[in-house]
Amino acid sequence: MSNPKRVIWFSADTEPAPAQVRELRRLYPRCEIITVLDRFNSVDGIIDKYNELEGDEIVAVLPLTMIRAITQRGYPIIWTMMEQVYGPHEDWDIVSEKHGRVKKYRFDGFLKLRKVRMVFEKIDPEPDPYDAE
Repeated sequence: MSNPKRVIWFSADTEPAPAQVRELRRLYPRCEIITVLDRFNSVDGIIDKYNELEGDEIVAVLPLTMIRAITQRGYPIIWTMMEQVYGPHEDWDIVSEKHGRVKKYRFDGFLKLRKVRMVFEKIDPEPDPYDAE
């Protein structure tokens, strides 16, 4: 029998919600979930910590640019599907309070993210409508 998976949850300040823990345990029976709450300055620090903890899977609540860099190095990410909930109802899993603003989110499952593709385009300045020609 194989050892249970080690799921490493990286976030600056967000613990997994009970619904997320239940879903991870459904996907990976008997998994060990290790939460690393830290504001990493580099992707190298995240990957080093993941390898130090002998992780099998990464959940990353991190900026998209960091997630992209992690996937570019060959580490797929477990992506948390969240939907913002509006109104007074109580059908939410996570509350985020930043800068005096409160947002509520409902957890909607996980997906495996293997690649992030960012498409950029140059911004050309618009003509000033008050410029006299």
